[in-house]
Amino acid sequence: MSNLTQWSPQRMLSDRATSARPALALNNNTLCMAWRGINGDPIFVSTSQDGGSTWSKQRGLTTHTTPKGPALAAFNDMFVMAWRESDGHRLRTSTSRDGVTWSDPVRLEGYATDESPGLAAIGNGANALAVLCWKGKDRDTIFVATSKDLVTWSAQRELDRQTGSGPSVTGTVMGQSFVMTWRGRDGEHVFVSKSEDGLNWSSEKKLGDPKTSDSPAITHSDNLDVYYLAWRGVNSDNIWVSYSKNGLDWSAQERLPDRGTRSGVALSPVSRTLYMTWRGSHQDNLWTSILEP
Repeated sequence: MSNLTQWSPQRMLSDRATSARPALALNNNTLCMAWRGINGDPIFVSTSQDGGSTWSKQRGLTTHTTPKGPALAAFNDMFVMAWRESDGHRLRTSTSRDGVTWSDPVRLEGYATDESPGLAAIGNGANALAVLCWKGKDRDTIFVATSKDLVTWSAQRELDRQTGSGPSVTGTVMGQSFVMTWRGRDGEHVFVSKSEDGLNWSSEKKLGDPKTSDSPAITHSDNLDVYYLAWRGVNSDNIWVSYSKNGLDWSAQERLPDRGTRSGVALSPVSRTLYMTWRGSHQDNLWTSILEP
């Protein structure tokens, strides 16, 4: 397998900053970034047509507000966003064709969280399926729900696993499987689980070495045929990474010593590689890097 821990030098995006973990998603050739601002709760968005080398001017969505970071995914040639509402704990969703102009928020009644949710999709066309996962409000169990059209969502299902922060999830475009990751409730270990339908999940698996003080990030690259994890360490702000062919058995963790974050990381496939963004460790600007396999 190619070198999957060699990342380009970090680059600061001086025109944007966040107080929470950002989100990334790739829709065809458009990469979208979403994040919560630092002077209030509005969500900001920006897009790139060249794999993250350059970004459009940031746009604030005044009707999309959250006290935590949003989640992003691509679904049937659309972007979909999910977040915790700023005036309560309910989850809301919105969709976009271009990553810049977004539909009015839709409140998902009965779905409540006190953290950032996770969001992913698998398949295309009539076989497309989205999954939403979140930490319950005032409880540590993980809940999931699925949708085939982003309009009607299944009844929420409570899983027999617990987390100290919001979970993250990814899907395979060409395949039919999800992998979820989260930080354990009673410690800092990273856990993973796999699902074919978004509702029924394999037994949780604790990864031996990886530990985090925040929500880990996960993505899948169909071109590299690999799942990828990135997370903030526990005794320092450094970012750590690991990769997997099947989503359950992971490589030895690798520390990226030249970068750190005060919040979680975001990952996305771009072209034939991966893209990473994160909040800085000593200031709030967003930083980026690209995998050099």
